[in-house]
Amino acid sequence: MSDAHHRATATTTTRIVGSMQTLAAEILAAWRRAQRLAAQLPTGSAAQRAAMEATDRLAEAFEAVSAAGEHVVDEAAARVLLQELEEPQQP
Repeated sequence: MSDAHHRATATTTTRIVGSMQTLAAEILAAWRRAQRLAAQLPTGSAAQRAAMEATDRLAEAFEAVSAAGEHVVDEAAARVLLQELEEPQQP
């Protein structure tokens, strides 16, 4: 392989890794927000159950994107999850 090909591959890999690290940080922040919210809501309420469900989904997403070099979930799917969890829930 040529030096140009190696540089292009390294640049692409760096961008992907950086993007996944940013995504993991965003998911971690959302996960923490969901945990705090769940702790503040009335015990057993529908709102608390929804916050706890969001916490579980975010924990799974964080584990998937931060797995040791394995891309269990792709960036687009994780961003869709974040977007869904940011939208206000209907009662």
